[in-house]
This record gives sequence, structure tokens and C-alpha cells, in this order.
Amino acid sequence: MGSGVFISYRRSDSAGFAGRIADYFAYRYPNVPMFFDATAIEPGEDFIDSIDRGLMASAVVLVPIGETWLDVRDATGGRRIDNPDDFVRREVSMALAREVRVVPVLLDNAQMPSVSSLPDDLAPLGRCHAQLLRHAAFARDVQYLGEFVVSHLEGLTVGDPMPSADSVPPMSDRRAALVSAFDTFEAEWPPGAWMICDAPSGAFVQFLRESADRVILDLPVEQLDSTQRLAAQRFVTEDHGGVVAEGIALQLTLPMEPSYLAHLTRHMFRQVWGTPDDVPLTITLAGDGIEPVQFPLDTVERAQSDDPAIVLIPLAQAFESFCRTPSNGFMICENPEREIVQFSRLVTDDFVTLDLPTLALTPKQIVAAERELEWERGARRAEPTEGGNFSYQLDLAPDPGLLAALTLELFDRVYGRRPTAPLAVESGRW
Repeated sequence: MGSGVFISYRRSDSAGFAGRIADYFAYRYPNVPMFFDATAIEPGEDFIDSIDRGLMASAVVLVPIGETWLDVRDATGGRRIDNPDDFVRREVSMALAREVRVVPVLLDNAQMPSVSSLPDDLAPLGRCHAQLLRHAAFARDVQYLGEFVVSHLEGLTVGDPMPSADSVPPMSDRRAALVSAFDTFEAEWPPGAWMICDAPSGAFVQFLRESADRVILDLPVEQLDSTQRLAAQRFVTEDHGGVVAEGIALQLTLPMEPSYLAHLTRHMFRQVWGTPDDVPLTITLAGDGIEPVQFPLDTVERAQSDDPAIVLIPLAQAFESFCRTPSNGFMICENPEREIVQFSRLVTDDFVTLDLPTLALTPKQIVAAERELEWERGARRAEPTEGGNFSYQLDLAPDPGLLAALTLELFDRVYGRRPTAPLAVESGRW
């Protein structure tokens, strides 16, 4: 059995969601082999052989199912799923026959196909427990899906220890610089502002800040030759569910998440122009009534490329020790402003509980915490005290890297301060 993940999807039904899933795994779990046909099959390759190899190398097959998945028709009017040569049917049938973990992923309002509605070789799919993936709660839903997939893969690798922070591949200097540029765009530039990423060749990708938590990728097609235009249209509209805006630009609405946007930008330069990741970009930030700012990413690299490792690795190591402690305990992470994010763990549980009390939060910070934890991640509100204060609580997998990354994200998103030096950590037993 393989150790990778395969995404089996219908382009006409779920290409946008499938592309977002693939991108999420690529930047969140870079060590997990992922087969997504749009990026895994090279020009001129035999795609049937490539798909077969991808399936054989995978231990988990994700099957995104939209509202039209079951009833898509071919030229004769018959259901494509009833054709034994239909690619989706063939992929899912092979996965079921190999007895790997097949996970139906229901998109938005899609319903799980009944056993009776499926061909005989796909009937077991109708009995597989499904995972929901909703556009309105994508960040929370895909995080849950990713955590399950990775924990399942780790469970299959008997005898191998959980990866430590030291085993996580470091973020490249240029990608770290691009993440930092998007951090600046998020923290300092208002809705209506633009961020433009230019390569030395003249190719560029630009982003319009639509709101506090959304941006629009905007790619004018006039800069593209015919081959680049086809590649860009496939990337934006087919792989990610974007649109062609008035025939002059390709547009895609995205979450304001710096790491994801940096990954997507580099991915797009590779897919559309063939630009290598080590090519330096120039960043321009501009907005109505604001003096434009332009800088090469090398400037950001020298200033901040080491910061993620300086902060993240010690924190991940602290979480590693906390998660392995065979007793009930707590861990508090504190920045120089005495703002905290805290965690607790019971020895009888297989999870760690994040606990963020609202007592010391400002009204603005409470709103940010509600968005980040309750809306996006499904956190619960603990029983309020007599004064009406409460805590947001969220159960998480005991993954040191994941816990460290989430902690830094909460300091950034809730308190508005991205840590640039190691946090103070206090831990103890109950």
C-alpha cells in the first residue's frame, strides 16, 4: 500500500474545490505525496498510466462530490457514472478494490449518493462515511480533513515516530519573503488596495484587497500569449473555480491567508510562465490616496527570512514535550505584551484543548477571536462566569507543528501582533 493521497474528481462538478484541497495539502503538508492530475501529469505523459501509478502509490483517496456528481451526462444522454470507462468511476472502483481509505467529500449542499443509485462496483462508496467541505467554512473543514488524513497515514506507518519540528522542511528564503510581503499587505493596507508581484521577465500577478479577510487574484490576459492564456485559464477557472471577467482578466476570490497566497502565487508563476521558484520578485503595494511602495523581495528576505524558524521551532519543541507528558497538564504561551494563548491536556484524552479566555480581550479582539475560532474552526464557548466572561475552546490533534503554527496565527489574527521573537512558555501539571 502506498503512502500518498489521490484526489478523484469531476472537472465539471468540483474542479475548483479539488484544486483548493490540493493547494492546501501542498503548503500545509509538503511531505505528504499528493496526486492531483492538473499538476501531477506532465505534458506528453500517458495519463491512464499516470493515474494508475498515482492510485497505486496512495493510501487515501479523496472523492469530492458536488450536486451534479452523480447525474453528469455524456453526449448520448446517459449518466457518465454508468459507463465502465468513465474516469471517475474507474478511479473510485480501483481504490475500493484495493481497500484503501476512500473518503467522500460532500461539497456545500451535495447529498451522499445512495447505494442503489451507484453501479455495483461503486456500491461500497455509498456506505463510506463522508466529510463535509463548505465554501463558507472552508478553512475549518479542510483543516479537519487534513488532520484526519495525516493521522491516518501516520497510523499506517508502524514504528515511525511522529515528525518533529526539526524534520519539517524549512520554508525557502524567497517563499518566506513572499509570505512576509502578504503579511504586510494584510496588516497595513486597507480594502481597495493592490499588491502586484512582478517577475524580471515582465510577468505579473496582482491581488485586490476586497475586504478584511478576502482578496481577489486578478490576472489581465493581455500580457499572455496563447499558450500562457490556456494554462492560466485552466489554473484559475478549471482548477480553482475562478471566472473570466469581461474577457479581459481572470479572477479568483481567495481568503486573506498569507502562507496560502504565497504558495498560490509561486504555483501560478510556475504553471503559467514556467518561472522557477528561485527567481526574485518585485512587490508593489498601492491604494487610492496612498503613496505606492515598491521593494524587491530580497530586502524582505534579509530582514525577516529567519524569523519564522526563530519563533516556530522552539515553540514546536515545547509542544512536543507537552504532548508527550504522561499526565494532566497545561501550557501557556505569552508574548512581551502579556497576551496569552493557553492549552490543556488530560492524560485520558487523545487531543489537546486550546483555551482562549475573553476576560482580558478588547471588544475588537473578541470579534477577531469569534471569527477565527468559532466561525472558521468550530470552537465552542465554555460556560460563562458570573461576570459574563467565557473562553473559546477547541479540541486539536496533539501535533506539535500544527499547534505551534496555530498559536502564532492566533497571536497575529486576534491580538494583531505576529511574534518576531520566541514566546515565553509556562507549563505544569494539575
